[in-house]
Amino acid sequence: MAQPTARIRQHHSELMGKFHQLVETVEALQTGDVTQRREELQGFVTFFLEELLPHAESEEHALYPAADDLICQHGRPTATMSLDHEAIVERIDDFKECIRRVLADETPQARDIALACLKRVIHYLDALLSVHFRKEEEALLALMDEHLSHEEAQEVIHRMHGHGEHHEHHEHHTNIFPL
Repeated sequence: MAQPTARIRQHHSELMGKFHQLVETVEALQTGDVTQRREELQGFVTFFLEELLPHAESEEHALYPAADDLICQHGRPTATMSLDHEAIVERIDDFKECIRRVLADETPQARDIALACLKRVIHYLDALLSVHFRKEEEALLALMDEHLSHEEAQEVIHRMHGHGEHHEHHEHHTNIFPL
């Protein structure tokens, strides 16, 4: 039996397929191509305005209120933040692999491909980190500033920076060239 939310997941898949097509087009775009590809580029703007933004608005109107109720009853409100952390770790792993490929003794052509990969991954990380920090600061930290005492906030900070597992995890990811 299909998941009750299968239609939403399918729509996300369709939107991401179109978006990945846009990414590939823009990354391959050369200055001389712009005029010839005007219609295609304008089609991407139409995609954002007529498909992606209405999708986001419908989520705000219907999906998120339903999810809020379910999260209050059954969920963990910060689960999406943890998913961000998983995605950040994945992109850092991609970044490490791109750095390895860039620094490897390969042909100039292979190095150019690796540099393109590196540039793409750094943009992904920029977007992920920017949105993640914005969510933390405008939602989580604002809530903490309003409802925690200075001492309670300092205890949270102490736990964040004094947590041994955090440091072990960090050390695991710093060596991009395993011995």
